[in-house]
Amino acid sequence: MVKFVLSLLLMSFLVSCGSISAPSVTGNEAATPPTELAVAKTTSTSVVLTWSAAAGDVYAYKIYRDGTEVGTTIKAGPASAAPTVYSDNNLNPATTYVYSVAASSTFGKETASPNTVIATTLPAGPLDPPTRVTVTQTTVDSVSLTWEASNYTVPGAVLTYSIYRNGTLIGTTTAAAGQGGTFTDTKLSPATTYYYSVSVSTESALSPPVQATTASTSISLSSTVITFAGSPARQGSADGLGGWATFYQPYGMVRMGGYLYLADSGNHTIRRIDIATSEVSTVAGTAGSIGAADGIGIAARFNTPRGVATDGIYLYITDSGNNAIRRFDPVSGSVVTFAGTMGGRGFLDGTGADARFYAPRGITSDGTYLYVADTYNNVIRKIRIADAAVTTLAGTKAKGTNDGTGPGAAFFYPYGITCDGPNLYVTDTCNHTIRKIVIATMQVTTLAGRAGYSGSGDGVGSDAGFYYPDGILSDGTNLYICDTSNSTIRQVKIATGMVATLAGKAGAAGTTDGSGTVPRFRTPRGVTISGSQLFITDFASHTVRRITLQPAN
Repeated sequence: MVKFVLSLLLMSFLVSCGSISAPSVTGNEAATPPTELAVAKTTSTSVVLTWSAAAGDVYAYKIYRDGTEVGTTIKAGPASAAPTVYSDNNLNPATTYVYSVAASSTFGKETASPNTVIATTLPAGPLDPPTRVTVTQTTVDSVSLTWEASNYTVPGAVLTYSIYRNGTLIGTTTAAAGQGGTFTDTKLSPATTYYYSVSVSTESALSPPVQATTASTSISLSSTVITFAGSPARQGSADGLGGWATFYQPYGMVRMGGYLYLADSGNHTIRRIDIATSEVSTVAGTAGSIGAADGIGIAARFNTPRGVATDGIYLYITDSGNNAIRRFDPVSGSVVTFAGTMGGRGFLDGTGADARFYAPRGITSDGTYLYVADTYNNVIRKIRIADAAVTTLAGTKAKGTNDGTGPGAAFFYPYGITCDGPNLYVTDTCNHTIRKIVIATMQVTTLAGRAGYSGSGDGVGSDAGFYYPDGILSDGTNLYICDTSNSTIRQVKIATGMVATLAGKAGAAGTTDGSGTVPRFRTPRGVTISGSQLFITDFASHTVRRITLQPAN
């Protein structure tokens, strides 16, 4: 009876779980031989070997010294691979050894590498240090060094050079005995002096120190920062010469010919300044009259205009409060709505009035297209000047920090934008960063600043800080940025991402003119250039400021 019950239980188990079969056995196939066996390092008592992994079933590698197995490297688990580096220790100084490596399968099938390497340990005691350590190049954030070999040239020895900055080990590099080396130390501070020494392997004295000073990022002002037009803290709408004129929250600005054109946003007008005389006049809109009308000169109406760009013939204005792009003819004074519909905010590609924007701010042109920072849509728009066809170049409506291509990128209220031909540069204002867009590929990257972190520090790339940056301009080599909430003007080297403070002092807002570190700004918003002169719209002081640029000696 008992046997019968057990038989029933067994049958029930087999029905529910299926038949039981012996597991398949793998791992008895041979591996390919290891390749690229090399000596990575030698000391007076050790040799470090490396090689490329073998294919197939590899459970372990066996290391042979002079034909005798001296060690193994073994897999740590089923999902791991056997290490391809081995340190042979407790050797005799100044001795030559011959090494080979074999791959071993799970069941012990061994495939030896046909390659062998010769390694010679270093002599006991200190080695002579490298000679002729030389500084070959310095930049604002790096120092490059080169040196010649020490006098130890025994074949088979691999030397490890150790590089020290101000007495602290900062890196290593290897070379065969008899060869010198090179090293570049990066992410340094500008205008700073460092001292470098190099030793060979672990038992060498340090070479005599050499001095290197990184380049300065500072820009000196060839003349004082002056208030070019308007009167500090005296808002108004009066036309006139220089300080007799008044503005109310001037914003974006562009140079066209011998004039500056700016969006006087609080007055809802477009103003013009003669660069030669500083004479200010109102060319479109009527001060204090908010509206949405096309027309000639003062008959036109705007609602908080922000950005201004030119294609060399017309001016294009982001009429932010009207969610539209307006076009102004400086010859006839005619203002027309170029893209978007007055008051019709939204996010829609299309041609002319069929397109929709939401509080656009920055605008720039390459002569064929306009590029717009469509701020509250968190995107960059592209407008073909020939027919006003609007498309979305990068970003989606979703706020974010992603780098990527086209809709794969994200912005958080982009304000300013500039073009150097093949590239756009955007102040991603609420991310506190400067973004780069390659127009042809729509690839977006972060050039400077760190998303989500405000700051004022100078430095390279993400080591620099911004605080709600706004207006931006490219001269092809540098970017000039109105770092609005820091009340400073910043410069970014396009090639390196190096950020420096050009004028003003972070956290110290004011209206002071002067030279050196004296000048102060109050919420600068717009920037344009004429020759060696930068012009800045100083939003909260209701003025236009001028800086004359000159590289520091």
